Amino acid sequence: MSTPNVAYHTGISQGTLQLIRNLMVLPVVRANLECDNLNFMSRNTYEYPSPYAAMLERLVRRINGDIAKLTRVLRASGVELVEERRDAVSFTSWFVVGGVRRSLTLRWGTFEGEIELLMHYYLGNLDTDSATYGG
Repeated sequence: MSTPNVAYHTGISQGTLQLIRNLMVLPVVRANLECDNLNFMSRNTYEYPSPYAAMLERLVRRINGDIAKLTRVLRASGVELVEERRDAVSFTSWFVVGGVRRSLTLRWGTFEGEIELLMHYYLGNLDTDSATYGG
């Protein structure tokens, strides 16, 4: 089911669905960056690792702040995420809106694409004028 159909059937705006998607994906992005930082620091392959470690730690703090803000915004609009499940084909998040339990499912290919897009966003690799990868 595509996102427009989900929006139609749940009565939730596209913007709110995007916030839910981001709240599903951001913890994974954060975990990837934390893992990268641990691997980076444990290998000692760079003479001056502290600037890179500081950048990754700053990104994790920013993501933590964004997760907290997304949670507040969704709760203020009456949406509360209550459960998440992963299986071999997809990642599903259940939420309650207007007293009704709903779900949003992202297939792994879509989920991985969202992870990559948000990683590029937080690392500053997107060209903001054209919404494409910069560099």
